[in-house]
Amino acid sequence: MTGTSGFIASYLYTRFSEDGFEILGLDKKKPNDSRVENFKVVNILDKKKLHNVFQSYQPDIVLHLAARIDLGIGDTIDNFQDNTVGTKNIVDVCNETPSVEKLLFTSTILVLPRRINPKSDTHFDPKSPYGESKMIGEQYIRENLKADWIVVRPTSIWGPSPGSHYQIFFDKIFQKRYFNINGYDPKITFGFLGNFYYQIFELLNEKDAIGNVFYIGDYKPVRVRYWAEIISQAFKNGRIKSLPYFIVKLLALTGDLLFFFFKYKGFPMNSYRLNNLIIDRIYNLEKTSKIAPNLPFTLEDAVTETVNWYKKNINK
Repeated sequence: MTGTSGFIASYLYTRFSEDGFEILGLDKKKPNDSRVENFKVVNILDKKKLHNVFQSYQPDIVLHLAARIDLGIGDTIDNFQDNTVGTKNIVDVCNETPSVEKLLFTSTILVLPRRINPKSDTHFDPKSPYGESKMIGEQYIRENLKADWIVVRPTSIWGPSPGSHYQIFFDKIFQKRYFNINGYDPKITFGFLGNFYYQIFELLNEKDAIGNVFYIGDYKPVRVRYWAEIISQAFKNGRIKSLPYFIVKLLALTGDLLFFFFKYKGFPMNSYRLNNLIIDRIYNLEKTSKIAPNLPFTLEDAVTETVNWYKKNINK
């Protein structure tokens, strides 16, 4: 498994290990999660070292999650070599390793504009260097990999693992610094990590999944306001207050200006984040649900597990 220091990969690693699989984690930095025990520091841009590790370990299945994951706004595709050259190296090394039967590649919904469902598995229209880099990875796998492959495009994934973008969301609710926006309550396709693992597991064991692209997430879109409220209740914080839209819009414009003039990314609001809080983002997961129909976690179960993890590991 590549990218094992990332929040999704470290969770998947522990779940596969708990279920009895022998798994080797690779990343260019050591993971913070002490449960990731069988691990090697390998940069996927170092093709020679990657080749040597594959020849020594002789994996049956490769789960490729390593990536640069920021959008790269204002950047160029040339600076996303982890995603382009790195994925090419993974494919080439898989082709050089006879034991490899299958590759699962984690792509992104951003190979298309947000909220757009694909017309086919090869329908692409990326609007960022990150999305373009993942498109290039998908295309290289499709055209060059000798082994079987599966591509997954995660939706908005969250759960009990360090490094999640949504950890900030939980932070703000825990600190009573999160506010709903008057007049807005978008429906969004989120995905809980526990359900993500179940879906990946089922796809890897289904022959009809081979050579296909699957969107990964929970099958029922979630109202953001309801999700925030049950998180607040789990923290025993009571109901969340609301702010008028124009105040949040002013904060977003402030964040935009700070980034434009000073490249400052630490302001809590910008127009990108504001749009995520007011616009529906619903994806068609029917193809995935046919193979993995019975998600093990409800939204309420997922919130309880994540809040308990947060209290134990983040809010010590």
